[in-house]
Amino acid sequence: MSMRKLFDGDIEGYFNDNADFDKAFWFFVHIPKTAGSSFRSELAAALRPNANITLNYALDGESFESWRKNAVKRFLAEHETKQHRFASGHIMNGLLGDLRAVEPNTRMVTMLRHPADRLISDFRYARTPMHPPYQEFIKRYPTIQDYIAAPESADKMAVFLESTPNQPAKDLIAELEQTFSFVGLTEMYPLTRRTLFSLLNINAGPVEHKRKTEDTADNRVEVTAELREQIIKANPRDMALYRHFRAGWVAQREKLVEHLKQRAIVTAKAETKARKHEALAAYNAAKDSGNKA
Repeated sequence: MSMRKLFDGDIEGYFNDNADFDKAFWFFVHIPKTAGSSFRSELAAALRPNANITLNYALDGESFESWRKNAVKRFLAEHETKQHRFASGHIMNGLLGDLRAVEPNTRMVTMLRHPADRLISDFRYARTPMHPPYQEFIKRYPTIQDYIAAPESADKMAVFLESTPNQPAKDLIAELEQTFSFVGLTEMYPLTRRTLFSLLNINAGPVEHKRKTEDTADNRVEVTAELREQIIKANPRDMALYRHFRAGWVAQREKLVEHLKQRAIVTAKAETKARKHEALAAYNAAKDSGNKA
């Protein structure tokens, strides 16, 4: 499973390597505020049984990293008997080694977003009641500049996707291209979403938008060119990730759109043929039943 063939222009090869053959297991590394809730909901509806590894904010002294590791172990114990088709969660890629050992052919999926838009959205969301510890967040980061300057907010997309801590952007990009079946973009959501759904051989209905952040007095942000530049400078690995994968999608956009059209035509013809076959079978069955009567 690899993104490399897609960006090299071998679109047919990409689909052949990453399509949903033999009911593969798919895992979505959900990076916060990358349109992932809507995306995850659609995938879960199509791939059953599924599981979402949700965050637990009542840690009782346990660190988030420790909780996430244990959450993966609990999921794998359940997966032994349930055999999920799809799972997701705010789980770092570096914590999924045991999962890959159990499911070596896992189709890995994630979404990226421009770092400035993602961080602003993350900051605004975390200052609303939708984020349980929002009052603590407001006290810790009184302004968005405080959040930008905090080490824990830097390069969050890279932190979620790296296999080793502080992995250089160049190495991380090369690894993602080789190990992930799909790395989509929020800013190119219709095309990237349609590509993944074509891999899954499911119809892409109207775009959903779940968990939209409400506007409150506490989460207003004046977005200026200066603010965006400040965020870009504070998130160099995230910018490298975003620019690389955006360039890959843009370079293949026209060719990919045409390929998706042809795939849709072939799928529609196959579905029409199947319906005709089913109708003929039903007619013959009814006819045989009438003759026997």
